[in-house]
Amino acid sequence: MKSLRPHPSSRFDVEVMSPYGMMVRPRMARTDTTEVPVPVARELAREHRLLVLRGFEDLHHEARTLRTRADLRPGVAESLESLAALAADQESFSEAARLLGAAAALRTEIGLAAGRRTRPATTQTWPALETPSASPPSTPPGPKGRLFPSTKRSPSIPGPR
Repeated sequence: MKSLRPHPSSRFDVEVMSPYGMMVRPRMARTDTTEVPVPVARELAREHRLLVLRGFEDLHHEARTLRTRADLRPGVAESLESLAALAADQESFSEAARLLGAAAALRTEIGLAAGRRTRPATTQTWPALETPSASPPSTPPGPKGRLFPSTKRSPSIPGPR
């Protein structure tokens, strides 16, 4: 993605996506999507064929509410993880930890593996939380003691020809 140089008074960062599309992210914490002017959003969508709004906290809260009402518990866990990432980006680390804990508890309760984000997506490193290890973490062996699943196809399932 190519970042455009925004006007200093702009409240949003705008990036051109390849091969088409435009991504809009808020610069300030707790910015609602309602602050994006509708005529501007329409023009960007027409010009770039796709407009992606990322990092707007109100969308994640709305998604979590809708998923909770529909009892879509895996989606609720994903929403909690997304909110945790936003909290970490805003340097609200205790809030991020609380949300990640709630997501992990929900995933455990429903027997679902950890999501894509086991740690908030942030560019900041946390050296105090990282422990040095002498060797890299190993992947647990899969079936038949292999580290990775076999790439061979089962004889009963024909592969593409």
